[in-house]
Amino acid sequence: MLDYTIELWSIHTIKSLVKNNVGVSFLPTFAVQKELKDGELVEIKTDISDIQISAVCGYNKNKWMSPAMDYFLKLIKIC
Repeated sequence: MLDYTIELWSIHTIKSLVKNNVGVSFLPTFAVQKELKDGELVEIKTDISDIQISAVCGYNKNKWMSPAMDYFLKLIKIC
């Protein structure tokens, strides 16, 4: 059981803390592929199967938006 928790927005900071033995973290595989390959981090297998991750998308509504960005926002709104 963990006694302390911390929430960080920077994946780079999280990886740095884990590499320096400050704790453990749940991170997306794509974010740590290089570190796993290089042996800097080690994956801990769990039997947890139902993990929900929240994401935030922010943009400045007063600035020009490319067609690609406009399409992307429309896609994520329907999810």
